Amino acid sequence: MEHFTKKISIPELGLEIFPDIKVSLERPGPSFIYHEPKYFYHRIVKQNLREFYKDESDERTAINACITLYHVRDWFCRTKTEKEAISKEMPYSAVLENIANGTKHFNLDKPCKTGRKSGTNVPRKLIVIKDDKEIELIEILKAIEKFWDARLGERYIAVYNEETKIFE
Repeated sequence: MEHFTKKISIPELGLEIFPDIKVSLERPGPSFIYHEPKYFYHRIVKQNLREFYKDESDERTAINACITLYHVRDWFCRTKTEKEAISKEMPYSAVLENIANGTKHFNLDKPCKTGRKSGTNVPRKLIVIKDDKEIELIEILKAIEKFWDARLGERYIAVYNEETKIFE
């Protein structure tokens, strides 16, 4: 998709420039990023996880980590059958789904509850309570991260393919 700039105005200087500049839109699509599961996982999700791991009591980074980590499945799987199979394999799949969708859609009636644990001389931690069992959120996220690392690699080095014009 190409766009043409017809005029640049700088009123403070009384300038109008009519350049012959051709501008093109790179990678048009439904998202701002390259549309490939490894790229999404390593450039977006892993960064959100690192931010949360720095301060595991921060709700903002926890929510970002949970929502983006939950959606790796959507990027990785092509069919509903694949999504169901991955959900059965992935540790804490139902818990992550409840947190991600419960947060995004403000659902108070989810099967697991979230909260913050704190006390004297105890660092504050975000927790999940499911079936009367308390689990630290960081434990859940690290287990799911390990699951996806096994499928998408712990590190991502993209190589640009000149022929296809995409990173692989």
